[in-house]
Amino acid sequence: MCVEMMHWEGNPAHGKWNDILCNETRSFVCKIDLEYECSSLGVCTWDGRSCDLQDGSDFVIGGAREETELGYRYPLRRSIQTNMFSEGIQNAYFEVFQYSNTHLRFKIYDADSERFEVPVEWNYVEYSPNQPQYNLILDSESIGSPFGFRIERVDRKSGSKDDGTVIWDTSVGRVIFEDQFLQISTLLPSEDVYGFGENTHETFLHDFSAALTFVLSAKDEPPTGGTKNLYGVHPFYHCMEGTEGKTHGVFFVNSNPMEYELRRTSGENPSLTLRSIGGIFDFHLFMGPGYDSITKEYTEDPAIVADFTENYPPALHGFDADVFMKWANESLVPDDQEPNARNYMLGYVWPPEKTVFPDFFKLATAD
Repeated sequence: MCVEMMHWEGNPAHGKWNDILCNETRSFVCKIDLEYECSSLGVCTWDGRSCDLQDGSDFVIGGAREETELGYRYPLRRSIQTNMFSEGIQNAYFEVFQYSNTHLRFKIYDADSERFEVPVEWNYVEYSPNQPQYNLILDSESIGSPFGFRIERVDRKSGSKDDGTVIWDTSVGRVIFEDQFLQISTLLPSEDVYGFGENTHETFLHDFSAALTFVLSAKDEPPTGGTKNLYGVHPFYHCMEGTEGKTHGVFFVNSNPMEYELRRTSGENPSLTLRSIGGIFDFHLFMGPGYDSITKEYTEDPAIVADFTENYPPALHGFDADVFMKWANESLVPDDQEPNARNYMLGYVWPPEKTVFPDFFKLATAD
């Protein structure tokens, strides 16, 4: 990833950040037009012609591995004292949770103070992972060594140690963890990536050649094109890894405004960069390997709740306009329909003919 400041004509005091592709293989360079702009970013160095990201890693391994109830964690220590946009986190933990053979979670969070996390009570289904389909490997476990990791797929059924597929590989870029700026990048096994939103795309399959940056931040905005953010936010994607169809899914749990980039490195390797302006790094990895099984692992078996205060209420405009479905009385039921209870709804299906919908929230009509 490169960053370039482009000034608008007639008003050089105002500019716009654009992301461009680097020439350096698997490197992240801050390419800015002017020296003083480069100097304003603490992690960048001006060499008289270009602005480059300083060498080194933001974090190093700060201590020995610590076992936890569902996995393990490593303490991390900040190795640089320069910042990108805000105050850097000095001490962190990299924690791994093994919920099942196909569900892996990893977090990077502040070790000194509590930061905001999504306030949701997760109903994780835990199975002791006796044959996990993943293998998370640190670049080095030695204290003081630069922090980085990769995740490989393990094919237990075939009897082999692994099938050679690297799901995540952070060697493509630095992990930046600051108070108001988070960034993590990874190489991907293929360009067959689907998901993320809500943004406008011409196809379900993402275009890596475009190297666009999409914003994830809910906004009352219709889908009229471009890379702007729309109504909803769902930082979840599927990646089909190769010709055999094995697929994995990744969910980034963060409620702050985010953005993502899918691009090719200068070595033509597909990569993903995720950013946020707050919170922590919190990822859930679902190994599949079937496409449908990822959704099953992700959602499990959601229950239908009749109480709209705890479930999805009717849309405001649809409820007020009463245009799609409404509670009906018996006089609205077509003569050729015989409901088996007094509580039912009247609606329309395709083709546009009247039909009766039982009230599934009532035990009398549940069957």
